[in-house]
Amino acid sequence: MRDRLWALQYGRRATDLSLVRWLARQEAQCRREAPFQGLTDETGLAGFLLAEHHQVEDVWLHWKLKRANFDTWCGYDGEHLFAAGVPATVTYVRDSGHAERDDVLAYLLDQDGQPRVSEEGLAEWWRGERSRFPDDPIAEDPLTWIARAKLVGDQVLAREWLDRWAADRVNDQDAARRYRQLRDAEQRRITVDLGPA
Repeated sequence: MRDRLWALQYGRRATDLSLVRWLARQEAQCRREAPFQGLTDETGLAGFLLAEHHQVEDVWLHWKLKRANFDTWCGYDGEHLFAAGVPATVTYVRDSGHAERDDVLAYLLDQDGQPRVSEEGLAEWWRGERSRFPDDPIAEDPLTWIARAKLVGDQVLAREWLDRWAADRVNDQDAARRYRQLRDAEQRRITVDLGPA
């Protein structure tokens, strides 16, 4: 599933909405049923790709992702629910007969009945998310490529990206420390995989 999400990130099309919805539903179910649940980058990417379509009826699917587990409740941005715009989302939910209408409305509105997110705040969130999930692979953070290579089990590619990332940072103490940590973690993984000598 993650490879489809990654492909959709770099090849976004309006015609992919049904696939994006399916992947978001699968991610919500996975987060709900996974033994350690958690909030993964794939959850954020699925939500972002769904939000990019700006369909007000997807508020319910974003709500499923938000409520999937404790970690998603805390870490899946509420702005996803407002992806179609603040007033449009509030009006749509308020006018709906959906079984979760009251719960979603309680989440969307503060105690004074005002939206918890402003249009300006939503615009700022969009800028951050588009930076986090660029549509051009060249603009992707090298650390993301390292993590993705490790996820698919390509340790050689992960190491190549790690070396490439570290090459420009030899005088950066924080980067050098992080490089050593990543390298040492990789060495421990290899030792565990191969067993003692």
